[in-house]
Amino acid sequence: MKHIFCIFCIFLYGCTLTPGSHIDISGNDPQFTDNGQSVNIHKITPSIIANLAGAQTNNTNTQLEDIINKNPSPYKIGVGDVITIVVWDHPELTSPLGQFRSSDEQGNVVYEDGTIYYPYAGKVKVLGKTVVEIRELVTQQLTSFIEKPQVDVRVAAYKSQRYVISGNVTQPGVYPINNIPTRILDALSVSGGIDANGNIFGATLTRDGQKYTLPIYEMLYNGKLQYNVLLQENDLIHIQENTRRQVFVMGEVNRPVSVPLTTLPLSLTEAISQAGGINELRADANGIYVVRQTDEYDSIDIYQLDVSQAYNLALADQFVLQSRDVVYVSAAPITRWNRFISNILPSITSIRTLDDIGQ
Repeated sequence: MKHIFCIFCIFLYGCTLTPGSHIDISGNDPQFTDNGQSVNIHKITPSIIANLAGAQTNNTNTQLEDIINKNPSPYKIGVGDVITIVVWDHPELTSPLGQFRSSDEQGNVVYEDGTIYYPYAGKVKVLGKTVVEIRELVTQQLTSFIEKPQVDVRVAAYKSQRYVISGNVTQPGVYPINNIPTRILDALSVSGGIDANGNIFGATLTRDGQKYTLPIYEMLYNGKLQYNVLLQENDLIHIQENTRRQVFVMGEVNRPVSVPLTTLPLSLTEAISQAGGINELRADANGIYVVRQTDEYDSIDIYQLDVSQAYNLALADQFVLQSRDVVYVSAAPITRWNRFISNILPSITSIRTLDDIGQ
């Protein structure tokens, strides 16, 4: 009898002895704490999908609202720029070193004190001024020596203002800012574009110590060019690498797999499909979960999908996965019970053998 009692006890605690991991949130509140970690449960519904998409858009708008609508301003001269000043009918002033020299060699370099030297005008303070302002200033100073001077001012070389493109682009480097307004997509084009290992969702702009997330995908594929902001001096565009951007599909699927993320969004349906689909014989149709780490290290979000009705897979196709998400398909209760039985069956057989020997 004592052997039968042992068997009964094993069956009684079968659920707690079931090997392997699973997720069971049926008896929990939408938010609970487990081992010091806050767990937030969300059922995947159309409203949840809309809220997640809206939160991403609002976050982008909030980050870029300070710089998103800045109008282009005229180029302002800086230290190191080269200016060419043309005085019509006075070639001795326009090309004092000879006409066969390049525009850089003939031009006036802006010195560290922000000035240039020009005959008759002397030292001219040009730092921070536009070419129009410099032309008016030089014209005024030449009036004492030349009757009605006709002056034109041009920038022969742009050397004072730069922006930087780093990370996974074809040609990272330092690029000059000139009189033609340069925007984000212009800069990426000049650098050869994002390379094969670049993360189109991992582009950032650093300006004045503030980092902004750049929605390159939205600009290129959805035409949201309001995010294509103008670049300024010392801006840094960085494209992160893509190798760690993966989604992990585990549990009762036909082929557990890690799915690399590409430049296109990956839906929950696509991820499950790449894992060979759920195992219809062992999976819990109400137990498809997406486990996502939040920005807080001690908090996670769990999104639950019920595919007992197969049409909910269409809803899953609208749920966009993020980097490092874990898609977990839980085992059905009967599957866990069968596993428990298969593990304890040798023990039951041994107990029965000992009981028979004792008789």
